[in-house]
Amino acid sequence: LKGLAANALISAHGKKLVSADNARSIPGGAQLDLGLRYAYAGSGQRVTWRINIENATNREAWREAPTQPWGGIYLFPTPARAVRASVAVDW
Repeated sequence: LKGLAANALISAHGKKLVSADNARSIPGGAQLDLGLRYAYAGSGQRVTWRINIENATNREAWREAPTQPWGGIYLFPTPARAVRASVAVDW
């Protein structure tokens, strides 16, 4: 179909050591993002439709674990599956 495009992004990370003495770690993980874009010109205007699915597999993992200056460690999980859609019209 003319004007249709698909995209995919796989991001992966390995095990991360998170404590100063390397005694604590978080396991590796991966995330799959998918998207479609359809663009066409009608009535002299370009219209672009987009839909994206972030974390399509809805896998749970820890993505970051930064150590704070005072020694605490925060764990940040990967976001849950999210679907985003948009329409753009060029005037």
